[in-house]
Amino acid sequence: MSRPILVHLHIPKTGGTALNNWIYCQLADRLSKISSVDGFLKNGIYYYPYGYIEHACEMERDGIQRILNREGLRAILGHCQYGIHRNMAQEVSYITVLRDPVERVLSMYYFHKLVQEKHGTLEGIRMPSGMCLEQYVNNPLYLEVTNGQTRRLSGVGFKRHICPRIALKQAKENLYQHFKVFGLTERFSETIELIKHSFGWELDVPVCHKNENLNKPTARSHSSETLEVIQQANSLDVELYNYASKLFEERIAQCVNKSRKG
Repeated sequence: MSRPILVHLHIPKTGGTALNNWIYCQLADRLSKISSVDGFLKNGIYYYPYGYIEHACEMERDGIQRILNREGLRAILGHCQYGIHRNMAQEVSYITVLRDPVERVLSMYYFHKLVQEKHGTLEGIRMPSGMCLEQYVNNPLYLEVTNGQTRRLSGVGFKRHICPRIALKQAKENLYQHFKVFGLTERFSETIELIKHSFGWELDVPVCHKNENLNKPTARSHSSETLEVIQQANSLDVELYNYASKLFEERIAQCVNKSRKG
């Protein structure tokens, strides 16, 4: 029986680029060598180029579908959402990393400003001059800013301006039942160890963080009123993160106990 395909559901601004690179180093030598397709498929690892298959044009969608079901595929890494497995014949093992919602929104805001200063826009989206953090949250340029983690993990996606509360229930169920491993940005080292333990990986591969804005102000640099605006706009993500944090503690404890018994 073939192994399930690993799917790293990469939530933006959670340290996922570093995790993608680490996963590639763990798996590249173990995977069948299949040729590159449009620069996204390498050594059995598919760097998923679109958030949602249904958003791609028909030709692109057909191409993605073929790769998702290609023989020799072993891992998919990218900004997808829960549900990508429905386009695949083979079983998958989902993993993801969540981040404190306030810190994540701060990271998105300052990363957008940084990229825009260098390149003029962020993926074609231009932040208006002088747009403050509260305006960025209350009038989002993209819906990733509002409950983006709940949207991705529930499978609801970004078609609706308001993320329905039922999506939170679905995200929790998906996380508990269908994710082989999930971790927290704030506990990245432990997350890496949990992934290694869950998949039986033993290679000592360093984690190199990418896309970091080291000059980004933290939550402590902002007023309580501004932080409250972010929390209110991401109330579902706050609940989801608190739930994930408790579950993460349980899984870490289980991992430690198994290691001691072993």
